[in-house]
Amino acid sequence: MTDSKDIRASARWDAYWEAQSRTGFISAPAEPWEALCACVDVCGLRALDLATGTGGTAARLAAAGAHVTAVDLSPRSLQVAQDTARRQSVTVRFLCADVLRLPLPDQAFDLVVSLGVMHYFRSPQSFLAEVSRVLRPGGWALIEAPQKYSPFTLYKRWRMARGMWEYGDWETEYSPEELRAVLAQAGFVPRRYYAREYFPYPYHALRHLARLERKLGRRVLPASLWQAYERCWRRLERGWWGLHTLRDVGIVAQKPGG
Repeated sequence: MTDSKDIRASARWDAYWEAQSRTGFISAPAEPWEALCACVDVCGLRALDLATGTGGTAARLAAAGAHVTAVDLSPRSLQVAQDTARRQSVTVRFLCADVLRLPLPDQAFDLVVSLGVMHYFRSPQSFLAEVSRVLRPGGWALIEAPQKYSPFTLYKRWRMARGMWEYGDWETEYSPEELRAVLAQAGFVPRRYYAREYFPYPYHALRHLARLERKLGRRVLPASLWQAYERCWRRLERGWWGLHTLRDVGIVAQKPGG
């Protein structure tokens, strides 16, 4: 049964995804994908994408050969995600449901992906218990959340305090250490970390300085220097600095057994 809280949340997210659908933006970030593929080959896996949003991640999993079920509480989100799957010519099963009460059998999946939903729950253990329930022993979970020490957290809190935050009136964030502890408490074994997204814009611009050269349409520095610049940033992103300054942090973890 859907309660009044679910209905209000669904309506709010319907309005959000309706606005997003007009932009044509499809979210399918590279960093979670790279971290996941470093741990497991997704081809042939039964994969569950929670809070699928625009369906970009679900479509990417399906294109790589996974058998994908995509879940969202918002019917409008599912319409956008269905359009994404159709345009990319992949097959995805879509389900409108609450991620805390999934109408799915125990141990039905080899992989569960959650990019940006756990931080909406005051009790992350309730969410992770449901992830664990539908995941087979030895299966994989990719969990991402906002990163606590990013400057974006201050910006978000400022907007929330003024009632200007478009994603709701409450959410939280995690340091890499806190996210690891929450997953471990739920019985998962962290295998790989990643971080993504630069904020504010000057930080983003510094990271992608090479794009300025393309905009100018002429060579500013030798290609070898830009390659070294890129290697340096990639090293920072994968270490302590990236995990504690970028906007989002994620962990690929494994459920024991199997």
